[in-house]
Amino acid sequence: LHQGMSSSGIDIIYPYLEHPDDPVLVLCDQETDGGGWTVIQNRYDGSEDFYRSWDEYVTGFGNPNEEHYLGNDVISQLTGQKVNELRVEIENWDNKSTYAHYQMFWVQLGYNYMLQVALYDGTAGNGFSVNDYGQFFSTFDHDMDPSSQNCAEDYHGGWWYGAYCGFSNLNGRYYPNGDAGDAEDGMTWGDDRHHVLKTSTMKIRPYCA
Repeated sequence: LHQGMSSSGIDIIYPYLEHPDDPVLVLCDQETDGGGWTVIQNRYDGSEDFYRSWDEYVTGFGNPNEEHYLGNDVISQLTGQKVNELRVEIENWDNKSTYAHYQMFWVQLGYNYMLQVALYDGTAGNGFSVNDYGQFFSTFDHDMDPSSQNCAEDYHGGWWYGAYCGFSNLNGRYYPNGDAGDAEDGMTWGDDRHHVLKTSTMKIRPYCA
């Protein structure tokens, strides 16, 4: 992936096995931990609304140079071809940056984009609880979570919600200046929904042991 690129920036990839000539624009990171990362989600100012429909999360939205979600179709194509690792980078409103790394990450194609993650390390904490493993992706118009409530509607974004709507939601509502009040629908990582984040980035690359 990103062969020949020496610096971070926009790249063209061809992720579709059945349509190998169909290009997709992505943001690549060639600086972090040896490079080779494809950014699948990026948020930093609230300019892009992440309260989107199922179809929009399938195809992706936003500009890869700005806030965006790459799309579950492309993500599942990339992670279904070989084992990928996931790096989640977050920053809170105290300007503290941390990360979560998973040696194994994949999203299952054609099965409601079921999530599988394993082997966490990092400084941000494991934002995917055991109840999130094996969960389907949910949106307000395509409720696939195991909870009795519509988690994507209540927490304002598409995500892999587990029982009781899980621990995290990096696609939740963006609160400028971090002022979410008593709301619990913000962009969060971990089990404290009252401390919303300033930035988040999710990136993947093929795993090399």
